[in-house]
Amino acid sequence: MQTDILNIHEEIAEHTDHLLTCLYKELDTLNAHDYKELVSIACEKQTLVKILDDLEKKRQSLVADRNYTDYLNQIDKSETLANQWNSIVEKIKQCHHQNEINGRLINRFNQITRETLDIFTGNTNNADITYSPESLKKGINARITNTRA
Repeated sequence: MQTDILNIHEEIAEHTDHLLTCLYKELDTLNAHDYKELVSIACEKQTLVKILDDLEKKRQSLVADRNYTDYLNQIDKSETLANQWNSIVEKIKQCHHQNEINGRLINRFNQITRETLDIFTGNTNNADITYSPESLKKGINARITNTRA
């Protein structure tokens, strides 16, 4: 059983490393405004997430115990498996955090693009927005990044 768990941990760790690398590549691509490359990166991300989901199902099928770390400590007194799992969990948290950052950046670029198109097309839905004492637009989100009076 330990060998099976060790193997699944290694597979999860490998694919998690690939996913984190992919997310950093996505950030670099976003910062370089290379939007064509984003399509292939999105496909790669989806593939890696699918593989990780499948590996997680496989891991869960190996152990029906509710507290996975406790189970690992029971079967491996050296705590190697538990330490390995904790490392994987931390890497997954890094992936989640980086994906959130990338998502916020994509949303911001999308907002700027929409606002720019509104300006070019003359769409002035927010023509009567007023400014606060801090010179920020009140009401609906400010148009174009951090617009000030």
